[in-house]
Amino acid sequence: LLTLKVHRIVDTDPYHSLSWVHPTLQLFHLSMNLCGTIFKTHYGSPNFPGSLAAISIFMDRKRLSKEKQEFKTADELLRIVFDAMVQLLCESLRQGGTLDELDIPKFTETITNSFCSPPSPSLFGLPCTTVNINALLFLRDVAVHIELIEATKAGDIGRSSHLLPMVTLMMHGGGNTNYALELLRLLYGIRHL
Repeated sequence: LLTLKVHRIVDTDPYHSLSWVHPTLQLFHLSMNLCGTIFKTHYGSPNFPGSLAAISIFMDRKRLSKEKQEFKTADELLRIVFDAMVQLLCESLRQGGTLDELDIPKFTETITNSFCSPPSPSLFGLPCTTVNINALLFLRDVAVHIELIEATKAGDIGRSSHLLPMVTLMMHGGGNTNYALELLRLLYGIRHL
């Protein structure tokens, strides 16, 4: 719509130049598109046991494919896989100890450092393989998705605007370049207008 408005700006009358049109980005729509982008990025192949495609088939999830997915079903699958991966990560970091023996501040710092910088499996004592790097990227992407949804539910613009630069990169990397451009406009508006 904005592209059409830019092309029509030279028209003489306000109606035809679309000067009355002010498109707005809805954060819930952003969350839906981000969910689809993450799903497509990490979908993989049904032949690989750890891929979202294989997990979707294993869990007998209908209405999910790389080309078309229902938001609620895709969001639920992402959250289930995220929760399972976080639990496995916690268990591997505990290394058989009890929860009382776990150094929570150190554990939190390790996880925070992995999300705030490019993922490094070596932080968790894991070999630096493509599978481990992709797993950490998946965890980071879904953590951003969940945080964006929670910030939208709470109506917290500060939390949402803090996530927008990362979401913009995720959208662009996932092939949603038009949406990334809209997010750049939104970021500019938040910071400079």
